[in-house]
Amino acid sequence: RVKDSRPTPGPMTKEEAAMHARMTTVHIEPGMVDAAVAAYLERIPQTAREMGGKGSALLVNRETGEAMSFTMWEDEAAMRATEERAGELRRSTAEEMGWEVTRVEHFEVANLDMD
Repeated sequence: RVKDSRPTPGPMTKEEAAMHARMTTVHIEPGMVDAAVAAYLERIPQTAREMGGKGSALLVNRETGEAMSFTMWEDEAAMRATEERAGELRRSTAEEMGWEVTRVEHFEVANLDMD
């Protein structure tokens, strides 16, 4: 549950209570994974934070070239407010790096346990 910073405290709706994530799945040529990771680190974490994001993660399978990027947002409204800018960034990065975007999905983060 995120901190309740509303002016009038009270029961939070499901949308207010849960962090949300945008997941982008891409295919990268297996030999280009290191370049893809470098490009991701150069662009996504800082840009997402500038747009109000709470964090990001990149998972890669070096053998298949499949990768999943997650950006976390305080709530669904914050995530949805960045759709246009995120789409532009996704398209330009994919075009420049030769990635194939295979899926973009949105999720409620039910649990995030990290040290």
